Amino acid sequence: LCYAESKRIQSMYAESLKRVPDDSSLVPARFRFLLLCSSNSDLPFLERASVAYLKVVSAAAPVSLVILARRGVAFEEIKEAVLRACGEAGIDQDGSFTDIEVVLDEEDESVLLGHLDSTDALFVLPSMSKGLLDAARFLDIPLIDRPNEESLRRVLDGWNPEAIDIVLLSHNRLEYLEQTVNALYERTNYPFRLIVIDNASEQDVLTYLEANRARFHRVVLNPENFSTSAFTQGIALTRSDPFIVSEPGVLVPERKPCWLTRMIEMIKLYPEMGMLALNLDPKPDKLPDAHGEEEMPYGAEITLSNVAAVMQTIRRRFFTPPSMIDWQVADSIRSNGAFLGFVNELVAVKSRNVV
Repeated sequence: LCYAESKRIQSMYAESLKRVPDDSSLVPARFRFLLLCSSNSDLPFLERASVAYLKVVSAAAPVSLVILARRGVAFEEIKEAVLRACGEAGIDQDGSFTDIEVVLDEEDESVLLGHLDSTDALFVLPSMSKGLLDAARFLDIPLIDRPNEESLRRVLDGWNPEAIDIVLLSHNRLEYLEQTVNALYERTNYPFRLIVIDNASEQDVLTYLEANRARFHRVVLNPENFSTSAFTQGIALTRSDPFIVSEPGVLVPERKPCWLTRMIEMIKLYPEMGMLALNLDPKPDKLPDAHGEEEMPYGAEITLSNVAAVMQTIRRRFFTPPSMIDWQVADSIRSNGAFLGFVNELVAVKSRNVV
């Protein structure tokens, strides 16, 4: 680097540290159960669900139960039901509500639907509306109709709070999606959850997604092509910090330690980076039209640059939704006081370059 560029980077780094907390630790993802209590007749189900929840989930686990109470169901009645559940589960009542949240007066159906984005499992009660159930099925949320320990353990099986959520957007081009998914599973030994948002693909893609359902944490099938704005749907379903978004057709590199292990190391090492992506060979013809710098070295390991959707690894505190197109994401991250670029040594290739 020439002296002027070196001083400029040092100045940018110093300014960034004023805006970034010293703590570069990553917050584990939290699993969220949701239960809608519509009337007093739902209280016995709520109590049984609370007993199962308290028996299955340890106090230290990053898991929570959210109870949405419609008007007409008094908070005191819900509290009494939860207290009885604590007694049956053998839980100290003084510390029993740490991970049980009660939200009152949720009447608007659109507000209720909004809670589903942050839900990982939904208790199904007879009083639940068809619209809410249909929305949960569309978002591929596990449904629990039996409030017992076995049902809760089943949906929690395999949940890893340290796993990183990866959102893939798909629209036709089955070979690109298939190669990307295969490369992820073959070349990634860091825990991850794969979320696919499909933009009305043809039948071959839908058949593939169904046949390989066990590989995906969530699959959302859009009725039409929403283009890159559909990334917003996927991001709403993520829990990890950071989370990753990518188009298909990106083959992650094969290396040791694996690319994701190294990416997380870099995110921790450079807390001022709001987004880090994989390097790409060859470079895309056109990078996002974001306001920002041209490519510029940032030490030996990172290049500051606008980046395409090549396993973009995004820190939550620097991201302001919605995610529509690349330049908006880049502007959002910069406006929140962070940098973006790619990791020089982590080189991905596009599917079309693989014979």
